[in-house]
Amino acid sequence: MAPKQGKESVVGDTYLGTIGSMACYTCTLRGGLTDVNSNWRLWKADMKVYRDGESKYEDEETFPSIDDEVISKMERRRKAILWFSVSEAVREKFLTDMGSRDKTSEDVMRRLFDNVAPEGSE
Repeated sequence: MAPKQGKESVVGDTYLGTIGSMACYTCTLRGGLTDVNSNWRLWKADMKVYRDGESKYEDEETFPSIDDEVISKMERRRKAILWFSVSEAVREKFLTDMGSRDKTSEDVMRRLFDNVAPEGSE
């Protein structure tokens, strides 16, 4: 749902559902498509990661083998759990460009580790 003209945001955070035991909420939209302070990119990334992790929208996707399918779906769930375990501000600052399927949970974890982990962490 897009914000109406002249509105700052859509009503609050939207509960999407759970992946594993992780509750997933998309960010609160603010600004319009041309607004420099808009967070549409984060909202789109949130939705991509959630849909990939939920695995409900993959009927058209084919995999070379059942093993590849299981591994791909587990990887997408793992990425979604990592993604939604950090705050909206952290996602917006460090993860917005990592919502696509070509980025893995390892990529997300590395980005978080490099930018958020306390100094001296290994």
